[in-house]
Amino acid sequence: MKSDIGIGVFLLLVSAFFFAGSYNITQSTITAPMAGASFFPRVVSMLLAASSLYLIIKAVMQNRRGKSGSAEAAAESGLEQPEMGATNEQAVLVMVVATTLYILIIPFIGYLITTIAFMSATSLYLGSIHKKHPWYFTVSVVIGISLAAYVLFSTVLSVFLPQGILI
Repeated sequence: MKSDIGIGVFLLLVSAFFFAGSYNITQSTITAPMAGASFFPRVVSMLLAASSLYLIIKAVMQNRRGKSGSAEAAAESGLEQPEMGATNEQAVLVMVVATTLYILIIPFIGYLITTIAFMSATSLYLGSIHKKHPWYFTVSVVIGISLAAYVLFSTVLSVFLPQGILI
């Protein structure tokens, strides 16, 4: 599809912009050059570039094979395209409100507590729509991911995260 090619090219340019911008991040003398503050933005921009190239190549190959509609391609791959309905629109609204509250609250309460609360609430809400996993599994995964991210950023990458009431 032409729109996929356009989106892929746009995201490829965005990844190049962020990769180049990562060289403007000042490095700490405490950490090694590979694990400094610019490491994560570079990895993310490279992953975005790889995903963009994949999207472009896939779209070009589909155009050559004559696949015109995304519904046909989705049917062929076994993936169904969900239709936007009241449930999906409501989920988008809830996510926008929750993310806004997360951004506003994180400076006061801190990264760890706010992130666990935000991710638990949104995961449980979205999980209740799709009925994928029990609540205790979701909360356990959220706590594990939040703690791992906290340790990775604060200890390994020496990135200062918002400190709050408890941490």
